[in-house]
Amino acid sequence: MTNKKRALSEYVRVTKLGGHIGLNGLSWRKKPSREIVERTFADLRGVTPLEYDEWVRLLLDSGLKAVQSRTYKHKSTSWDIIKSLGARAIIKVGIKYMANCKLRKWIDRQESLFREYSDYWGYGLYVGIK
Repeated sequence: MTNKKRALSEYVRVTKLGGHIGLNGLSWRKKPSREIVERTFADLRGVTPLEYDEWVRLLLDSGLKAVQSRTYKHKSTSWDIIKSLGARAIIKVGIKYMANCKLRKWIDRQESLFREYSDYWGYGLYVGIK
């Protein structure tokens, strides 16, 4: 979500009263420097993670009730995810990776970002009730 507030507002609008809204969001585990934020925005093509408490505040500010969250340290890399999908996915992605220079550079930049700043990355599962 590039505009998290607007997206969440739309989720709330289309959810029935008493319905649940859940998000899985890339999150900062600790406050990043300006340099890390700028690099993240560039390398992840406009992604702007929030800190754990900022995600909770966003859900509460949207009017959701009984907001709950679970937070986790980011451990997986793209390759870990691909391997978990099996041999067919590895071959399919591997062919695309080898054949597409732009894709290869983009994935390599992401992997480098997550590796270099591993202490900063987390994700959260956030749920609230309309």
